[in-house]
Amino acid sequence: MSREVVWRAEARRDFIKHFTFLVREADLPTALRFRSELESALDLLAGMPAAGVAKPCRNPKLAHVRMWKLERFEEILLFYQPFNEGIRLLRIIHAKQDWRRHL
Repeated sequence: MSREVVWRAEARRDFIKHFTFLVREADLPTALRFRSELESALDLLAGMPAAGVAKPCRNPKLAHVRMWKLERFEEILLFYQPFNEGIRLLRIIHAKQDWRRHL
């Protein structure tokens, strides 16, 4: 059974920002590798939502938030919440940013 990945609007904007940055500052093949790596990670996390590291947050709306680092783009962090049918992708944040402020 396929698991679901639900993208919050902020995560979609994050993806576009990172993708366009890579196209502009690196090249299109690098940006496409980023997209592929992200898709693979989301497929994995949807099937194994506990794979990421738990990141406790004070905000009750962010209960059970987990973090995953992309393998080939180590400075890109995925923040998500597991739910019965899969995961909810909250944000895609660069590791140098204050992730708590962005969630």
